[in-house]
Amino acid sequence: MMSHVGVAVRRALLLLPFAGAIASAQTLGGLALQGTGAGFNIIDNTIQSSAISVSGLSGVIGTSPSNQSVAVRLNGVSHTWVGDLTIRLAFQSPALAQAISWTIMNRPGIFAVADAAGFSDNLLGSYSFGEGDPGSGAFMLDFNDFWAFTVNGNLPSGDYFPFDELNGYDSPSKFAGLSPNGTWTLSITDGALGDAGSLQSWDLAFTVVPEPSSLALTAIGLASLAVGARRRRTS
Repeated sequence: MMSHVGVAVRRALLLLPFAGAIASAQTLGGLALQGTGAGFNIIDNTIQSSAISVSGLSGVIGTSPSNQSVAVRLNGVSHTWVGDLTIRLAFQSPALAQAISWTIMNRPGIFAVADAAGFSDNLLGSYSFGEGDPGSGAFMLDFNDFWAFTVNGNLPSGDYFPFDELNGYDSPSKFAGLSPNGTWTLSITDGALGDAGSLQSWDLAFTVVPEPSSLALTAIGLASLAVGARRRRTS
């Protein structure tokens, strides 16, 4: 039979996920919105970028039930011939020896279908992507699924988190467990001539959870409160 203390500890541990869910507003792929970065023009044969500085957060980056640790929404993208584009999110902080980079897409079509020009479809709208994809995170294994959703040559606006799950692939996140304080930089490289465009803005989302040691201390504290309350009721 479980002791009163054991029951109290178990109840305290069960309460922790709910406490975290209440504390954070989930607005992008189940993750809390953390900031919006400036837009920029997308110029032929050029890398353009925009940064968001995050500071003052305690805890570490957690993952959503679908294994996403970080999500990005590209707002108001306009660019013909998506096969020209490489889109990356990089994170740098004093705690890291070097930046961590997530490749959101890497010249779609060039590698997947051995087409030297890449896919000719257009980005014209707003698109959300979640980190936690297989390999480089560049949809290398299921671009046929991804691009099957084009309408009249355009990829419709929407949430594109689940595409890697279509083929049953999964991989650990690059960002989960890291302190989120630092500089997050979105970059778009246009690797060819003839098609230019623009990005209006971009959103960054992640959820901060207590570090494992903090979770244990919180559980012990909640258990102590529960035991104390029980003793007061029985005295």
